[in-house]
Parts: sequence; structure tokens; C-alpha cells
Amino acid sequence: MLVCLIADQDLIYWVTLRQNSQWQGHGRDKGSAKYETAEEIIKIAKDKGWKHEIYSQEYSIDEKSTEGNLLLDFLTHTVNFRETAEKQLVEETLALIKELSIVKDGKRCGDKKESLVIIYK
Repeated sequence: MLVCLIADQDLIYWVTLRQNSQWQGHGRDKGSAKYETAEEIIKIAKDKGWKHEIYSQEYSIDEKSTEGNLLLDFLTHTVNFRETAEKQLVEETLALIKELSIVKDGKRCGDKKESLVIIYK
């Protein structure tokens, strides 16, 4: 049995992809920007004749909370991102977050989707 927890191409995915493609700082490797989707994993399992089960969960994350800087650090996998990253990268990342999120009840929110895929013979 193989268990995969897969994040969808959501706000976190695109911010992480931006970090990997724009800047190799903080231990990142440009080659690590490829992420498999749940659909790709399921296709591989089907091609091999394996069975699968999938469980998905969707929820929103609030970018403009009192923990906003901590969330930005989490999204970018960088401690004190706003203070330590190059100014242009910070501006591009904040612009990307703004583009990929919506304002809901006065708060900027981005969607998050994760899937648990169980593959077995």
C-alpha cells in the first residue's frame, strides 16, 4: 500500500513555484519545482493496474490575519521572508498572493485543497 498526501495547484503551490523559479535562496533547488497532482498519481496507478481511493479536503486560508507575516513565512518556506528576501521577490510574491486570492468579509483569503490518495494492489 502506498499513501500520498498531495497539495493541489492552489495558492501555496503557486507561491512555492514562484520561489523556486525566481530565486534559489534558502536551500531551494530549481529542479524541485515539479509537483505531481492527484490526477497524475491516479493515472499512474491505473496504468499499473493498481486500485486507488482518494479523499479530498478544501478550505480557505486568511492571508491578512494578525499572523500574516507568519503565514507569508509558511507560504515561502522562509523565516522572516519579508525582511530577508530581496525586495523585488517580496513584491512579486505579495502581488501573486493578491492575484490568486479573494477578499471575503474584509479578509484576503486563498483556497487550499489537499488530497489523500491510497494506492494498493
